[in-house]
Amino acid sequence: MTKRALILGAGQDASYLAEILLAEKREVHLMHRRSSVDNLARVRHLLDRVTLHRGDLTDFGSLLYLLVTVQPSVIYNMADQDNVGWSNGSPLYSADVTYKGVANLLETMRQTDWDRRVRLFQPVSALMFGDAPAPQDEGTPLAPRSPYACAKAGAFLLCRHYRREHGLHVSCGIMYNHCSPRRSEGYLLPKICASAVRIARGLQDKLTLGNLEQLVDIGFAKEYMRAAYRTLMVQPDDFCIATGESFPISYLVKHAFELAGVKGDPMDRIEVDPSFLPSGLLSSGCEKAHKELCWNPEHNAENVVKMLVEHYERKVDAI
Repeated sequence: MTKRALILGAGQDASYLAEILLAEKREVHLMHRRSSVDNLARVRHLLDRVTLHRGDLTDFGSLLYLLVTVQPSVIYNMADQDNVGWSNGSPLYSADVTYKGVANLLETMRQTDWDRRVRLFQPVSALMFGDAPAPQDEGTPLAPRSPYACAKAGAFLLCRHYRREHGLHVSCGIMYNHCSPRRSEGYLLPKICASAVRIARGLQDKLTLGNLEQLVDIGFAKEYMRAAYRTLMVQPDDFCIATGESFPISYLVKHAFELAGVKGDPMDRIEVDPSFLPSGLLSSGCEKAHKELCWNPEHNAENVVKMLVEHYERKVDAI
């Protein structure tokens, strides 16, 4: 079988993964869904090097057609609805995309991959651990606290079932927070860093956040996709992917404001919204990934903050 890779999705993670696969001389196919907005922005620089396909995780027929047509040797399912707040308002949509979509993919593989040679990487979320004490690992009991996390937990268990009962080569990456300049401002670090730059330039006055003493473990998305790539080079299994380093949100705010050149006490610019839901500390030592994948991240949340501040400074200067 040719070294043909199929990536489902076209967001931050898919873009970095495609770059890694292309560097490894893989033939890359990418599925994206129909949208009224530009959902190819993060992969636009790769469009002359990948083959695009239209499809949708919630449409079993389109997945079946895609697998039969492309005949990939590896599949990376990076398509998802990953906004926790959105899932609280649209739980059935999250269930359709995040759980049922994975069920569609697994069943499509079961029906087409007769010799069990196709390998699937399925990312799930550390949010399915809920408030479990840190550090978590691959055996930590699941205790999801949102429709999104519940759907991810279901997808995780389903992957284990298809691996055990049907012999599918499925590996799950239990993904902790990861970010990059390709992440939208709806996420914590981009929101902090973009606001820091705008406040420093006099374009914004305040930044609204939740619990400032909340500890967060956030890594660099490209490094996490390198781990995703390596999971399909070993026996199918589950791997926690994190940096193992946690920082209070207040520290990351001060770090971003200092790098951006904000004058005065950064806390004078912060408004706390108690309606933001607090969560436990999600962090993992990732011993299994270190040992079996030979994977060690070089960037922690401090490094990602610097990366993002520089990105938003260039963006503002270009206006």
